[in-house]
Amino acid sequence: MKRAILKIEGMYCEGCAYTIERFLKEVDGVIEVDITYPTGIAAVVYDENNAKIEDILNNSIFSGNSSYKAKLLKIE
Repeated sequence: MKRAILKIEGMYCEGCAYTIERFLKEVDGVIEVDITYPTGIAAVVYDENNAKIEDILNNSIFSGNSSYKAKLLKIE
């Protein structure tokens, strides 16, 4: 198991955090997602045998015309 700490930009309410959390939980191998809206920090626990950090960062919620952007801060 790995834990990625992400900085999420573009959130303006708790609903945004909920939407991003829902999308990230759909990534195969993601076990847990905890997003703190006021700080814009997301902690994502994932099984590195089933998911890569690129799968998380390239999730459709962060691509295209989405106003949400994710930046990897660290992996624990």
